[in-house]
Amino acid sequence: MDVAPGPVSLATRETPATQGLLIIVAAFWLATLACGGADFTPALVRLGAQVPAPGEPWRLWSYAFLHGSWAHVGMNAYVLWRIGRPLERLLGTSRFVVLYSLTALAGGLATSLTLKGLSVGASGALWGLLGAEAVLVLGPRPTLPPSVARKGRAVVAQNLVLNAAISFLPRVNAAAHFAGGLTGALMMLTVLAPGLPRWGEDQSQPGRAPAWLTPLAWLSGSALLASAAIAVLAGRPWELAAPGPMLEARLPSGCAIALPAQLRAQEDRAAAGDPLVWGDLLRDPAIVMATESPVDETALDEVREHLDALLSKRPEGTRIVEPPTRVQRSGLTVIEARYVHRTGSLWESAVVLIPGDTGGSAAEILRIDVLLHAGASGAWRGLATEVAASASLPGSARD
Repeated sequence: MDVAPGPVSLATRETPATQGLLIIVAAFWLATLACGGADFTPALVRLGAQVPAPGEPWRLWSYAFLHGSWAHVGMNAYVLWRIGRPLERLLGTSRFVVLYSLTALAGGLATSLTLKGLSVGASGALWGLLGAEAVLVLGPRPTLPPSVARKGRAVVAQNLVLNAAISFLPRVNAAAHFAGGLTGALMMLTVLAPGLPRWGEDQSQPGRAPAWLTPLAWLSGSALLASAAIAVLAGRPWELAAPGPMLEARLPSGCAIALPAQLRAQEDRAAAGDPLVWGDLLRDPAIVMATESPVDETALDEVREHLDALLSKRPEGTRIVEPPTRVQRSGLTVIEARYVHRTGSLWESAVVLIPGDTGGSAAEILRIDVLLHAGASGAWRGLATEVAASASLPGSARD
């Protein structure tokens, strides 16, 4: 004889959304470590951190999957596990997905209005869960047993006070916290409440949700997941591992140099004669700067003899780690030196004298400076010398 299954208790109800979110957070943390770690800014930016970036709206959501340290990801994962599971069991997966997705978005929108640097972390969405939990425990709708509600009031009050205090610590995104918390509370009072069973009613199921809630859950949940996928595909974090194919770039004199394909030219120059710059330390492991200086043909021998002196003065804010040294690369004599910047970044400089030719190209000194991010992989070392050695003037034998 077949026996109909009994009602599923709250304690044993499945929580697929909470578990899925934890898996994605863990995957993004592993990706962050693989790309250089949370201290390596380009890794976070290319994986979807929130930065002032017009035209990249996915960052309003994708930031919530990233974290800035082991303590950060560990604490947020623990809070999601402790609060997310009981809330998802009580509200049902559809309500929970809507709550988490829209409070993460609210945190991202609030951050976009106040952000001056970089922001990562699931705290906006977690504050949304705290806000919803506060309404369930403190609000007028008796959803929980009276004994549970009484015990929960003190816990919720402590959580809110503690997290509010944390929000004002340095480098903590208070805007995301409070926007997420307020949005979560308002959603619990309004759109998430219809159909939720009251205490004393059958709570073996999370109640009949409005017809529009399931489509909204699919839409908001899909947008949240899509933001993570778009962040990775658009950011191309795998480009951080090593310089890509070397592509030719032309300097104002017509001199050609080879640069890594992933470094894009910065178009703004403060004044004529300022270096040309490729790359952005917010997104790239390195920036390359090229400066040209014409040379009188009658002074070539003297200039060649004293090229080392051009690197004798170290860049501002650096200390020398490798003094100027002459090396032979691709038939050219390159003077290279390395310094460490006060930020921990490595600064490489290389100078090369490029002879003119009978076709009218004047000789010039080309200086290449490369600022390598402190977290850049070793594959980027030596880039200044490689770029300098690739130089050739139009009409020369090397062109």
